[in-house]
Amino acid sequence: MKASLKFIVLAGLCISSCGPFGDYELDIYMHNNSGYTLLTDGTYDYPDTTIKEKMYFEEVLPHSFGRATFTTRRWNRTIVNEKMCLFIFYKDVVNSVPWETIRKDYMVLQRYDLSIDELEKLNWTVYYPPTEEMKDIEMFPPYGEGSNRYD
Repeated sequence: MKASLKFIVLAGLCISSCGPFGDYELDIYMHNNSGYTLLTDGTYDYPDTTIKEKMYFEEVLPHSFGRATFTTRRWNRTIVNEKMCLFIFYKDVVNSVPWETIRKDYMVLQRYDLSIDELEKLNWTVYYPPTEEMKDIEMFPPYGEGSNRYD
């Protein structure tokens, strides 16, 4: 009896910590090919691309490689065409402009709207400015337009 109770408790813990009811951790790597320190954060509210009132930034230094870990319960492959928004900001702008102004004037440096399949094709690595390999990804501003809007 004790063994079957232990099995039931262990099985319940395993089921509750994975699959559609558990948290997913996604590591997205960011290659900053600019001369500026960037701040990045993501949301899972696509197609709502609004800049949120509160963001939790990961910093990526100039000409370096960083990693951002995002945790979600919602985002998985079973939802067709589901995407996340990855926002990129200049750190200097975030530090010098009121957040409400950044939100109101949509002062995002770059926004990538990414599916899991697109991230896998990119080997979970995104670039700023966007590379030729990223040109077909939905982004704002569009590929080739305005990547240095706040210089």
